[in-house]
Amino acid sequence: MKKLLVTCLMMITLLSNFCFGQLIDFVKDIDPGPGDYRILNLVNVNGTAFFFATDAAHGKELWKSDGTSGGTVLVKDINPGPASSPLSDTVESISVAGTLFFVGNDGTSGDALWKSDGTEAGTVLVKDIVPGSGSPKLDGLTDVNGVLYFLSTTAANTNLWKSNGTTAGTVLIKSFPVMTEQTPVVFQGKLFFSGLDQLQNYEVWSSDGTAAGTTILKNITGNANSGTLALTTLVVNNNSLYFIYDSDPTHRAVWTSDGTATGTKSVFSMYPGARTKYSKLVSANNLVYFSMERSIYFTEELWRTDGTAGGTFHLKSFRNDRGSFFYIRIAALNQTVLFTAQGENTGTELWKTDGTVTGTLPVKDIYPGQATGIPYYNTINLIVLHNILYFVGENRQNGQELWRSDGTSLGTYITGDYFTGQSSPTFGPFINLGNKLIFSVRVGESFVPGQPNVAKGYNLYKFEPEGDFPGAKRFNAGGLAYDASENRPFAADQYFSGVSQVSATTTGTISNTPDPQLFNDQRVGPAFDYSIPVTNGIMNVVLHFSENYFGVMGKGGLPGAGRRRFHVNIEGARKLTNYDIFSAAGGAMRARTEVFSVNVNDGLLNISFLTGAADKPVIAAIEVLPNQQFVRNPIADATVRNGPYSSTIFGNESTLEVKTGSLPSYQRNAYLRFFLGKIAYVGSAKLRLFGSNIQSEESVSLAAYNVSDNTWNETYDLESSPVITWDNAPSPSGSMSPIVNVLNFYKYYEIDVTDIVRSQLTVNREVSFYITNPGNQNTHLSFDSREGFIKPELVIETAGSTTLLARMNAETSTPANDLLSSTVYPNPSTGKRFTLQLSKRHKGDVDLQLTNALGQSFLSRQIKSENTALPVIIDGTAMRLAGGMYVLKVKSGSHSEVLKMVFLE
Repeated sequence: MKKLLVTCLMMITLLSNFCFGQLIDFVKDIDPGPGDYRILNLVNVNGTAFFFATDAAHGKELWKSDGTSGGTVLVKDINPGPASSPLSDTVESISVAGTLFFVGNDGTSGDALWKSDGTEAGTVLVKDIVPGSGSPKLDGLTDVNGVLYFLSTTAANTNLWKSNGTTAGTVLIKSFPVMTEQTPVVFQGKLFFSGLDQLQNYEVWSSDGTAAGTTILKNITGNANSGTLALTTLVVNNNSLYFIYDSDPTHRAVWTSDGTATGTKSVFSMYPGARTKYSKLVSANNLVYFSMERSIYFTEELWRTDGTAGGTFHLKSFRNDRGSFFYIRIAALNQTVLFTAQGENTGTELWKTDGTVTGTLPVKDIYPGQATGIPYYNTINLIVLHNILYFVGENRQNGQELWRSDGTSLGTYITGDYFTGQSSPTFGPFINLGNKLIFSVRVGESFVPGQPNVAKGYNLYKFEPEGDFPGAKRFNAGGLAYDASENRPFAADQYFSGVSQVSATTTGTISNTPDPQLFNDQRVGPAFDYSIPVTNGIMNVVLHFSENYFGVMGKGGLPGAGRRRFHVNIEGARKLTNYDIFSAAGGAMRARTEVFSVNVNDGLLNISFLTGAADKPVIAAIEVLPNQQFVRNPIADATVRNGPYSSTIFGNESTLEVKTGSLPSYQRNAYLRFFLGKIAYVGSAKLRLFGSNIQSEESVSLAAYNVSDNTWNETYDLESSPVITWDNAPSPSGSMSPIVNVLNFYKYYEIDVTDIVRSQLTVNREVSFYITNPGNQNTHLSFDSREGFIKPELVIETAGSTTLLARMNAETSTPANDLLSSTVYPNPSTGKRFTLQLSKRHKGDVDLQLTNALGQSFLSRQIKSENTALPVIIDGTAMRLAGGMYVLKVKSGSHSEVLKMVFLE
């Protein structure tokens, strides 16, 4: 029976994690066994990931994946046997008009142009560029209006080609002297690239697909050989073409072009000797960013340009003491640009810029101190999905893992500790495949989360961010539809009635939010309502506010506090009274979010905005989020034990042990640490531990405390720093959770940790618990750890019965979850020993009196005020209590109550 129960609980746990977790999932080990092969060239073609992988039977060949193990298969063994098809790790592939084009080698034609529709029959040679076994270098594959353009290079020359996917339609456009690797761009419907003229000068060329239409944009170097070094990557921004031109070894300049010779001009001349050879121009938010290395000063500078001399300037200098050029990697995220760079007192970390000097700031020191938080060889892994940047980060605690960022420090955190205990993993580039990330990872051993390690190598993984709330409804009050961060689409304003109008803010920026545009248009009026059709049930109502008038110079002016005070009713109940946005948000033009949990039973959510003590109510946006559940397993847990075991590490044990009130060396407590992820609302949170009292038949109390220090670990980290033991365990803090009673049979015991999780939600993305027996009952409790059979769980419901103020970009204050009445346990009891937990309503000294049904007194005791927060242990052995009903009277200066108790024979 116990085995059946355990199996069912395991199935529930797996299903819960699958439905609600934010997980990295193992997809497939392409080459089971000792092989150590890379997975290359991930390309998304109509929702299918194509890539090159190597196994012992086929060599390096073309594979495809839909993100499942069964859907990850070999497409075709192009060069049968263990020989490789693509000969180089740098070979290119691209999706053009729903077809994959790539460089393949069947062993007879050499490197040639191939295509694939995802089937074996549809994977065919398009054209052998150099007939026979010759192998030209093919690169610069570019999609120009559904036509493939590419360059082939041999010892003799470099040739520009185009292809429609047929042999006859793959034609030579023009030949050039041998050129270096190319990354062309599409501009004004043409291909633009860096090419050599007959005098061996690099120029910017354009091509319309014909020989006559393949011409130099502008003869920058003149008619003599100038010894040009290079022309950097081209980029398009705001209908202009940008590039950095090295006219000679000491003079480099930023150029811009409108596509004509006369409109091609130099914008800015760089410092003599500044290196840009490895720099890439990046287009983001109407600006172009680039970096310059000044090796003489061991610095790398971040610059920006808008195509004018005045709009081209230096943003910030960064350290570059690696002895070789360091890449600044850049990704655009809404109106913010995120990039990686080496700070003055940090390693390489995440930074952001809005294109101004003052707005170029660090986001977060992922690996505090001089250590590098973003390994330089992994900085290629920057990808934006649902307005969130994902990247590979590293710290002392977790090693290298997948991180995410919304451009704020609080919104930058590890997505989970998936590769704990493994040697440092190497992540391959990410691709977005149907709103999930597909990528490869190599660790010392191929690692499958939750499964034993297998042979080392590069394996395929996927990551699916936590989805949106099912049935969520969002409205941009007073405004049009808007796609907010965290993949939150807001519909245009609707479902409102009453007297109101739209108030628009045209100047200034709303702070304290990643979505300032959401607060520009607001609905305002003396009295108005929203009647939103919803599915009945408990849900969170999220109200977004910003005071854009009072407290703003030139509008309402100072002071701002108290100038607008209004009421909000939800489902007929008052939720906000004389609400002052200015005071709640800490000033004008600052976002403030209030969250309420309500129960709807008539199919309509009714929200009323009513005039209060001053001026009119206003609302910027509304979210209605049905209840959602998240289940987390710990990312670290461990027992600590005193006495001669005080320095012993128990982090790898399969159990968590608790025993207090005993002699030294027998006392044990447990620590658990959980990753919270993007959870932004907490209605309730329960810590579930599977185990029992393994020493006796009595009921033993169990409770949790918050541990504000989340830097502890269960085993040695990458730098072999000390891990948690009795000697160095962080101290618990805050109030104790409600108590649960642990009996002598195995089951999940649930501790209400709602207040603890709420308190940590806006501090960081992790929460730690200290688990103990507060009654000091000298009894041994044992629970399965995360290395055990049934892992601990943290179950979070997003909606609850209390007011929530837990939006990650808002100031929060969560009221304490006071015990309304005292509790006694176990109840029924044998009468030998029981525990009383006093309600927080009691103030001062507390008097106890235990009587039977006839009024006969068996106990009269006073608890001093300094001890009322602790469990009261009552030993009834000497009372010789007969079986039956008893009454425990509890009285203090502030509160009186009567508790009924049953004692067993």
